[in-house]
Amino acid sequence: MTVLEMLQLCLIGQRSGRIECRVNGQNGQLEVRSGQVVRAISGFVSGEPAFFALVTPQGVEGQFLPNEDPVERNVSASTDYLLMEAARRADELAKATPPPSSSSPRISVTQLTVISDPVPKVFELGAPALRLGRALDNDIILSVESVSGHHCRLELRGTDYWISDLGSRNGTFVNNQRVADPTLLRVGDLIQLGAALLRCGSGEITPAVIKRRTAKVHQVDTQDLVLPPRQPGGTPSTYQAVNLPRHP
Repeated sequence: MTVLEMLQLCLIGQRSGRIECRVNGQNGQLEVRSGQVVRAISGFVSGEPAFFALVTPQGVEGQFLPNEDPVERNVSASTDYLLMEAARRADELAKATPPPSSSSPRISVTQLTVISDPVPKVFELGAPALRLGRALDNDIILSVESVSGHHCRLELRGTDYWISDLGSRNGTFVNNQRVADPTLLRVGDLIQLGAALLRCGSGEITPAVIKRRTAKVHQVDTQDLVLPPRQPGGTPSTYQAVNLPRHP
């Protein structure tokens, strides 16, 4: 039985316990109390990002272990919201990856959003090559202990970015699949570097406040960002990417 099916049964039956699973070599746990998710862990990730990493992929098998012992809560959102959001994310991923026979043009990745930070940060891409890691000489610096000094590399081929691992100790994952060879990035892809989670975008987000700018990428603070509302059955409006001046 999949993790999603088990969670739905726990919700209906008001069960308490732990759902255990394994995704791409990483252990995952969902703690439920009276049918509500109170704790989620996936590898180095915890809280709501871990929940989506475990539930959004299709077909992940799980095991339910009844348990009434109290645990430290790290998920504050309601389970109903989490399930609806997981379904929306899965739908977005499916739409962002058209079949090979599709004649519709592919949208190139132009933004990376660090969604694991308390305040998400958006990086505007554009350089032919970008290096990500914890060291200060990277183009995109991720100050997370589980991220290697030089963790991975993005390379622009034509209009598309490809990601490669640089021998990191915790690996590079795209949509929970470990990157062994250069991998094409598509809009909506979820990149995991240790405990850092980044989402690929195509200019949907206009930053409200620009905090810092570097020569190769733009780091912006989205603390004041208000995302467009989504209407059931409708087409969500999108923001336009900002054009930031480049300094010589």
